Amino acid sequence: MTAAPAALLPDAPSGWREECGVAGVLCRDRSLPAAPLVHLALYALQHRGQESAGIAAGDGHGIVLHRDL
Repeated sequence: MTAAPAALLPDAPSGWREECGVAGVLCRDRSLPAAPLVHLALYALQHRGQESAGIAAGDGHGIVLHRDL
């Protein structure tokens, strides 16, 4: 059975809007560099606008966050 996107989020406002983008990269193999994948994801999302931006990175022991509104 296939549901319409609005049916999956019953509390969503009517009419879908595109205002932001979220991307994530999880590398369980530490020999794989995540930075090129993050760069590619951010490049793909750059058309979403510059209202605000942020990035978070973790090393398995903590997460560092930088954001700018």
